Amino acid sequence: MIEVRRASSVEEVMVAIDVLDRIFGAHEGWNATRDRNIEAYGADPALLAIALDEGCVVGAVGSDGAGTVTAVGVDPAYRGHGIARQLLGEAEDTLRQRGAHSVGLGAVDDAVDFYLRCGYVPQLLVQFRSEVESPQSIVQELLTGPLRDHEVSQTEFQGSPQLWVQVDTVDFTFKGQIEAVAPGTVAGYIMSKEL
Repeated sequence: MIEVRRASSVEEVMVAIDVLDRIFGAHEGWNATRDRNIEAYGADPALLAIALDEGCVVGAVGSDGAGTVTAVGVDPAYRGHGIARQLLGEAEDTLRQRGAHSVGLGAVDDAVDFYLRCGYVPQLLVQFRSEVESPQSIVQELLTGPLRDHEVSQTEFQGSPQLWVQVDTVDFTFKGQIEAVAPGTVAGYIMSKEL
């Protein structure tokens, strides 16, 4: 039987990080936040929910304690048994107990349907890789092209524009149309849920 609970030690955190490393491998999003996650979970192991099969960690879900789920992963051999849903519920409980009223997360394309089934609502985030020299011209092309009929808000992150597109459904064809406007344009679904 699988046990789902919060991590209770730095040792459990590091074992869970090894599992997440195997699951995500060279995934850009995981690698960009890995060290920051280790630091946060090491300082507060309860931010990491873990699933154990006879004492072996087979999945983990981390949060920042304020309103963001930072990592969700279950060993492929254990998928399809509701473990990720249990882990996500534990992370949501942690956030709720710490005063959060909503939760958000970035979703890899393969996991979007899972989050929709868990009650999350999508929003499309459009960003630009650092090698893009003039993202503002691409923003204008997007706003007059594929995004012209959508509600879009613009923010900035590390000096580069971000576009937040309100969507009713997840549409990977639409996502592809946005990314095809110019090299270095990256779109991804951000999922959120009221707690």
